Amino acid sequence: MKKIAALVLAALLSFSYAAFAEGGLLIAPVPKTENEITVIFDGEKLEFDSDPVIINDRTMVPMRKIFEELGATVGWDDTARRVEAVFDDGTHILLYIDNPVAYKNGEAKMLETAPFIKDSRTFVPLRFVSEGSGAGVDWDGDTYTVTITPPYLDCKFVPFGEFMTIPSPVGASDAFVLTDYVRDSSGAVITYDIKDAGMENVIKYEAYLETFGYERITGEVHDAEKIFYNKPVVIKTEVVKQQYKINIYSDPEGNTIKKYLK
Repeated sequence: MKKIAALVLAALLSFSYAAFAEGGLLIAPVPKTENEITVIFDGEKLEFDSDPVIINDRTMVPMRKIFEELGATVGWDDTARRVEAVFDDGTHILLYIDNPVAYKNGEAKMLETAPFIKDSRTFVPLRFVSEGSGAGVDWDGDTYTVTITPPYLDCKFVPFGEFMTIPSPVGASDAFVLTDYVRDSSGAVITYDIKDAGMENVIKYEAYLETFGYERITGEVHDAEKIFYNKPVVIKTEVVKQQYKINIYSDPEGNTIKKYLK
């Protein structure tokens, strides 16, 4: 009997589980050996000073690290035990420790598991990363890998600089396929394959741009090249064969397109 008990104990220890109680919750990090959770953000592995954990079959991740990678400003109110995040597009998030109700732009959202603090870090359900920020989030249970795709690659907006967002072609048609995204201090160039989308959806998107306040400065509806302006942002669109390029840059005074302005 003692031999059997020893074998059972050895088997349990081989999984290297570390379970501990915090805030009334039993937190059981996944095994460090073969099942450590990996978080991939925009193709790169994120490193945390407090690892993601699984609670009640829900993956919980450090909020600040991921939200800041997504461009949010994150603040902590110690008195209210509240976390606040504000994104460049104006999205406003409020979370309260040990409270399963979160707020996005003032609207209440019920979380699967309440946020909690571990190692001085606020942990939130993985699904809320997607619901709160607009990012794409995928979970691979076979490899214990979380893949987070930033909103500008996953949904209807692309970021420009630190504060500006513009609508992307995906907002007009899912047939646009993103093939390249280059961003630097002066702006960005986003390239889409439009083989399936066709020119009719290019026209639809550019009309969509105008509804967002971008004035068409040059080019006619069916032209391959156009310039749109909504101070301080210039958007130059180009159709080259089956590629649709959107060039974005800042021009606060309108100097580069002044000759076109009336």
